[in-house]
Amino acid sequence: MKYAVLSDIHGNLEALNSVLEEVDRQKIDQIICCGDIIGYGANPNECCRLLFERNPISILGNHDQAGFDLEEAKYFNIYAQESAQWTYNTLEDSYREILRALPHKRLVGWDFLLVHGALTHRNDYILADQQAIENKEVLQEKYPHIRLCFYGHSHLKKIWGPVEGSLAARLNFRLLQDEYYLINPGSIGQPRDGDPRASFLTFERETMEIKYYLVDYDIEKAQKKIHEAGLPPYLADRLARGA
Repeated sequence: MKYAVLSDIHGNLEALNSVLEEVDRQKIDQIICCGDIIGYGANPNECCRLLFERNPISILGNHDQAGFDLEEAKYFNIYAQESAQWTYNTLEDSYREILRALPHKRLVGWDFLLVHGALTHRNDYILADQQAIENKEVLQEKYPHIRLCFYGHSHLKKIWGPVEGSLAARLNFRLLQDEYYLINPGSIGQPRDGDPRASFLTFERETMEIKYYLVDYDIEKAQKKIHEAGLPPYLADRLARGA
């Protein structure tokens, strides 16, 4: 079974289109989404349509929740709050209801767990060693038969667990059967690690292989749409910086 693991699309249609073209080239069996399909970008409806027609296994992100529950946006910064209000007003009711039905976390068979932010809390970030340790402890306690958790939210490519090499040096890894892993595929629609390319990964269950893909897309077109929609210019500017 070969999975494509996506996260944090954030209404960026240009990035999602380019990623799905690469997904098709890789002959994927199942698409996984760790949440935040909408928010920030100017094409929430189009991204929902394009993703959901692929029948992904998906969970709810905090920006997805803000698409039907603006109370969630009170935790956002000022730019995110403004985009959440715009997205709420723009999102079609049919997609609002699909998002409302998504779970906050999800087990995929006996293979792995999906969360958006963290196992400790759905809006927590996993950014440092101590946070990774705490989340691995939750994984071991609550899901003793699961050794792999995919998460998003931070928009940062990361593998917490023993592998040879680093993401700075290579993009292919083989996981060890008896170790615990927390893995972030990075962001499709708004990377924040200094690389503006859309990021996702593939996971082959039989071989335990992880491979990251960094995909170029039409950033200028995505930026123009954000400006034309009247969204905060900062949301457009950061796309070119990957920040």
